[in-house]
Amino acid sequence: QSKVRSDTITYSTAISACEKAGEWQRALLVFSMMRQNIIESNLISFNAAISACEKSGKWNTALLLFAVMTQTKVVSDTITCNGVISAMEKVGGWQKSLHFLTVMMQSSVQPSTITFSALLSSCEQRGEWEKALQILSVASRSTVELNTVSVNATIGVCGKDGQWEKAFQLLRVMVQRKIQPE
Repeated sequence: QSKVRSDTITYSTAISACEKAGEWQRALLVFSMMRQNIIESNLISFNAAISACEKSGKWNTALLLFAVMTQTKVVSDTITCNGVISAMEKVGGWQKSLHFLTVMMQSSVQPSTITFSALLSSCEQRGEWEKALQILSVASRSTVELNTVSVNATIGVCGKDGQWEKAFQLLRVMVQRKIQPE
């Protein structure tokens, strides 16, 4: 009778399978079992667990996992940080997600188009047009390529608050940068 050895890859695959099935609690259970069995957690296992939290809007658990990740000296990446920010965005935590962007950048993790899109969507949901413009300005100064989602969210929040001049300026920027408006 052969014995199959559980390892980091096995657990990470199981966590990812639970995440894809929308079973965030099971994903965290498998993650917990991994740590109880003294199996080394890595970037992939943490990202899968954080992604499970993100999909269910469990921002506080995603943030806790990020803290554990930092304590155990597992280096985060853009996927990690995007998961935490997206979890916060899903529950309207735009202030927390903005703060986390600062944490992300201080950790030398480069934000991506997804990072800025999530932040801008969060601002749009809350009617925070001034913050959206600030975020868009930060994104413009970075190496991140702005996309239609990012600019549309900012135009949308400006339009909702009667800032039609700002919305019009953003439309001009889209045309100049050859970003296709929807």
